[in-house]
Parts: sequence; structure tokens; C-alpha cells
Amino acid sequence: MNKKYFFQLIFLFLSAFFGAQERKILFIGNSLTYYFDMPQMLEKMLNENNTISYKITQITSPGTQLEHHISEGIAKLKFDEKDWDDVVLQHGTLGYYVPEEVAINIVPSIKAFQGYDKNKKAKFYLFATWVGKEQYPYQICYPKSVYTHKIEDINERYCSKKFESLEEEKEYLENQYAAITKETNLTFTKHSAMEYVFEKEHPDLNMWDDDTHPSKIGSYFNACIFFKLFSDKNLKEVKENFDINPKEASIIRSFVEDNYSKF
Repeated sequence: MNKKYFFQLIFLFLSAFFGAQERKILFIGNSLTYYFDMPQMLEKMLNENNTISYKITQITSPGTQLEHHISEGIAKLKFDEKDWDDVVLQHGTLGYYVPEEVAINIVPSIKAFQGYDKNKKAKFYLFATWVGKEQYPYQICYPKSVYTHKIEDINERYCSKKFESLEEEKEYLENQYAAITKETNLTFTKHSAMEYVFEKEHPDLNMWDDDTHPSKIGSYFNACIFFKLFSDKNLKEVKENFDINPKEASIIRSFVEDNYSKF
């Protein structure tokens, strides 16, 4: 074998090897996912001192629910273009409280996305977003006409139960995540459960930008949990703070690293 041919083989081998080390992650959701560029935060953290190259793609837009992503068709095109290693699905948190929304929109949408994965290669996750900042008692209702598209149903409503406390709402939400993931055979993330505990332990850190969306440190918190989901690296070794107060960023990384396996 001549030297030129030998080096060509080595180059092809290395190209194939390192090409196989790319991990492709797709996020599908709305502002609860993209606030403060959370997916970009995550990608940068994952690629910091890592032998695997992580590539994150997102299909996100304001107020867009899972069924809207189905009807718009962009997500399907992404599945047609390539195989994904991981797919994270995110629906608006309030929708989980209304049984009709779960049955008519959330569960069928999840199954539709799973059907797009023709080679059955991707692992699917449900992004378990946090309980919002509600005033109790709290109840959410949607017009029945949103689902039936009949004008005569405009005055009828599909409603959640009435929640009397944050603890009651959180327990209901966690149970919904568990039931949906059992029915659809995917995994729900630890964000909701971990944020609830973290906020109680660190009330001085403002996790909220408004009553619904995470602040920048809240988005960093979310990215840290996804980091543990997709990597076996130690979060405490991550250097990037994204202009967050270094002490606060360190508190978040340490909490997630020390507690992730407990949830």
C-alpha cells in the first residue's frame, strides 16, 4: 500500500469516526423553550470541553402549541431532512390542566411527532415546564368552540379543576406529565420538580421574568437540567455563565449536579 493511499484511508476513517460523534437534538415548542436563548445556552455548555459534538436545532415561536407545529408542517420537514438522536417536545403548561386539551391535542400531537421518526432512532422527551405564578384559587377554561369549531359552542367551556394552592397544582401537573408519558412511551424531564425545590431553597434568586416565563437565570437553570439529561459530564466543571452573576450561576450548577439523580 503506498503512503498516499494509506493516509487517505486514515482520513476517511477519522472523518467517519468523528462524524458519528455528532449528537443531533431537536427542540419543538414556544417561548417557554426559547426564552433567553435557552437552546443556544445548552449547546454551548454541552460543547465545552466535550469529545462529542452537539448540534441543537429548534422549531419555536410565540404561543405555538404542539398541534400548531403539526398543522404548520415545518416540524415534519425537519424529520424528513435527517434522523434525530433526541427530540424535546414542549406544550404550554396550562394546557395540561384541561383534560380535553390533553386528549384532543397534546397526546395525539406527541404520537404524530413519534410517527415522523421513520427510522425509530430518536428518543423523545416531554419538557416538564414549571407551575406558573398563579393567584389561588385558580382555574383555567377554554371555549369548547376552539375544539369543535362550531359557533353554537362559543358559550360552552372545557375547564380544569379549581386549584387551591401551589402544592395542589404542582401535584396535578406532575401526575399529568407521568400519565401522558406512560401513554406515549416517552420520558418527561425533571424541570418542574427540581425548580419547585430550588425556588424554595433559594427564594432570593429571581427565577421569573413574568408570571409565566423564566428569567435569564431561570433559563440557565433549565439548560443545566438538559445538560445532565444529555451528558454525563460534571456541571460544576462548566465555565460559561452567559453574563449571569458567577456566584448565582455556580449555585444553580451545583444544585442541579448534586440533586439531579434524586428526582
